Amino acid sequence: MTKLKIALYTQTFPPKGGGVSTSHYNIYNLLKDEYDIQVFAFNETVNEFDEQIVKLATIPLINRFILSLVKCRYKAKSKGSKLSNVKAIISSFIPVLKSHKYLRRFKPDIILLPDFNIPAYLLQKPKGTKLVCFAHHNYSRFKNHILLENSDWLDLDIAYSMEQSAMRKVDAIISPSYYMIQRYEGSTYNNKPVFRIPNFMEKDNFKALESQAKTNTTLPRDRKIIYIPSAGSVVKGKRYIFEIVRRLLAHDNNLFFYLSGHLPDDLVYELKEFKDHLYTPGHINWETNVIYMMQCDLGITPNLEENFSNAILEGQAAGLPFVAFDTGGNKEIILDKETGFIVPYRDIEALIEQSYNLINNNQLRENFANRSKEACYSRFNNTIIKAEYQKAFEQIAQM
Repeated sequence: MTKLKIALYTQTFPPKGGGVSTSHYNIYNLLKDEYDIQVFAFNETVNEFDEQIVKLATIPLINRFILSLVKCRYKAKSKGSKLSNVKAIISSFIPVLKSHKYLRRFKPDIILLPDFNIPAYLLQKPKGTKLVCFAHHNYSRFKNHILLENSDWLDLDIAYSMEQSAMRKVDAIISPSYYMIQRYEGSTYNNKPVFRIPNFMEKDNFKALESQAKTNTTLPRDRKIIYIPSAGSVVKGKRYIFEIVRRLLAHDNNLFFYLSGHLPDDLVYELKEFKDHLYTPGHINWETNVIYMMQCDLGITPNLEENFSNAILEGQAAGLPFVAFDTGGNKEIILDKETGFIVPYRDIEALIEQSYNLINNNQLRENFANRSKEACYSRFNNTIIKAEYQKAFEQIAQM
């Protein structure tokens, strides 16, 4: 029987960071034996081609020219606007256009691509091919969120309009969380067929890093370590980081924090008095981040907006109890009072109190850690998720 042919669009391959690219990498490894998959990586720095992977780079000079045209179009409104989302979307234009000849040659039955950076905007869908969009990002989530300080409303308006245009080409949606489906099924997704397939753990790849985590000496071995993912991101709760660190250190001055991701200058300034209690390596590759995360004792994420967090999922798989706000898909991963604590949205007092509980109670932390691993691999394992994809592809192919 001929294998179904699938084109998988992703930013970088293997992933150079970020939950979206990591989830696509896991999907490739999950499905590559069952399906004929060709990867199209549209945010690479070089152009490289083989039978399985097409890596495509952009052309910065053309991107700057297109961005200048956009700014001219919105001249009256664009003063002071960085158009950062629009700039990122434009950077996918050239790679996507270059991908068309390889796409026509491959003749896929199904194209899988992310909504983040909207590669579907200029994609020319081959006749007879079904276009399926992963609901990872959804720009409309950020469009009217007043708590996301310094939000660039013009930028988000333009990005959202481009997203809506791209969605007209899309035949179906795959969403990792019920939250995204319930909130946007009747609007952004325009009543298209939506399949809920959560992110999952590639157990073999993940387990292979455990031995490296045991021998890595970057983080101190004699202190309890708290992991805060993407600590410098406004969306992930940057506004709360200083207070979390300050108050937990006031409670136990022997604590240590691993803050992943880029930290902006203002947060670095706020945290400078605690520098001996922090490790902040900035952007690093996925494997290194996981190795550091595996050495931590618990995770805290004060995110203001979330879909289905790979950082939480990976932490739970590594046995990290997590404390998080009740927002987005957090409670689809964290089992409250079993694998961590879900606290009321923006209730920083409750977040810190439950963090105290886990820091102080070694037995509770151990129980939650064991349950975290068990629950993660029983609910988000390869077998279950592969079956969900097979079922979805069968329905999509017949649409």
